[in-house]
Amino acid sequence: MRMTKIASVLMGCLVACSCSASGAGGSMDGGDEVAAPDGNIETAPTGDGASDAASPAMRALDWVLEALNGGPLTESDVAARFAPAFLAKVPVAQLIKVLQQLSAARPFTLVGLEGPATDRMLVAVVTTGSHQYLRIAVATDAAGRMQTLLLQPAGDLDPSLSSWNAVDQAVSSLAPKAHLMAATITDSGCAPTHALGAEASLAIGSSFKLWVLAALAREIGSGAHAWTDTLPIADAHKSLPSGVLQDQPAGTPVSLLELANNMISISDNTAADHLLFFLGRPTVEAMLATTAHHDPTLNQPFLSTRDMFNLKLMVTPAQQQAYIAAGVAERRMLLQTFDATYDPRTYLGPAWLTPRAIDTLEWFATPADLCNVMRALKTAADQPPTARIRDVLSLNPGLANPGGAFSYVGFKGGSEPGVLNMTWLLQRKADQKWLFFTLTFNDVQNAIDEDQAIYLAGAARSLLAAP
Repeated sequence: MRMTKIASVLMGCLVACSCSASGAGGSMDGGDEVAAPDGNIETAPTGDGASDAASPAMRALDWVLEALNGGPLTESDVAARFAPAFLAKVPVAQLIKVLQQLSAARPFTLVGLEGPATDRMLVAVVTTGSHQYLRIAVATDAAGRMQTLLLQPAGDLDPSLSSWNAVDQAVSSLAPKAHLMAATITDSGCAPTHALGAEASLAIGSSFKLWVLAALAREIGSGAHAWTDTLPIADAHKSLPSGVLQDQPAGTPVSLLELANNMISISDNTAADHLLFFLGRPTVEAMLATTAHHDPTLNQPFLSTRDMFNLKLMVTPAQQQAYIAAGVAERRMLLQTFDATYDPRTYLGPAWLTPRAIDTLEWFATPADLCNVMRALKTAADQPPTARIRDVLSLNPGLANPGGAFSYVGFKGGSEPGVLNMTWLLQRKADQKWLFFTLTFNDVQNAIDEDQAIYLAGAARSLLAAP
């Protein structure tokens, strides 16, 4: 439902995340795009005096590395280093704060450049003090000021995570409960190629929105509705962020396509709740059975995000326990009572930083459940009336696509304290096979280390790049 760390604002983007529809892995820029890395790393210039004759992009990179390694940061210097379009999206004070936070991982050591570089743009590979690999993408304007700065974890480059055995060990050590699965998607179903803890049904956070999207696709595919149909924003269905639609005035018309785009690309909770109640809980619950969820009753009633916030932030402990102990019919009545009584947007309590009942109040799925719903969405995307599903899922790719190993990347993730899920639908460029990959962590006691989880996801997903 929400992400808590800078590294996870858009699933993998550490600084200067995109505010456009490109989502995670995008760049905040004023024009030029950074070339996609092709996987080749060349040694970068080093040594005294190397920067004197360097390109504007190399000089910008040198400054970024100095800042990340604890160098002095003044507002005047930072303002002079970045283009106005960049600073309009990331103010100087915020940028300084982010760089200072990231510097805790120093030293940052330059390994080399990845892919083609020009005078004005490059992608560098660095290691941190904890021996993790990062990509730093930089692009400058004609005056040498940075208009793109993007840092992303590059677990795919880590030689210590170059096998499924190594990934499994790292995943198992990160949280008490975890599962992952890689699979090939065929006309007949999902065929797992590697799995860890695949029998476990774990909390998946906002990845529940995949079932909402699948139910919407069925309605549109049947001709009952069209992508251009609109819904008015209703105060009764406004939720807490993530998202932006909660800030729209009541009555604002929003198309079903825009609601779907927001729900998936930026995990807009208000968009999800509007679609859930437009479709109806029973319709979305039926989609669990349609996609062969192993136990649909685990997600009945199918909670809205507003329901979840009410249950975790607003109700009394006694009310929460009564809900957990109740049967499905009584739960439905309790949700109506809570919704009429509480509005989570008025919450004034302490920050939500630790896990809260993630094993009883959440949305639950196994890797196979997630593969089945992604397969259903792929099937919908192959049909003309619902072909837009392909675009909706690919707005936010979750992680960069080094070397263009995948010709299609669809993604949905979800998190709350103690929960992190990342799920992909992929088409491999080398053989055009359709693939699935998911990784989930649950910890009832502690928040998940999202930086490390994303790093491991990148390493694991890279193992699918070659046939």
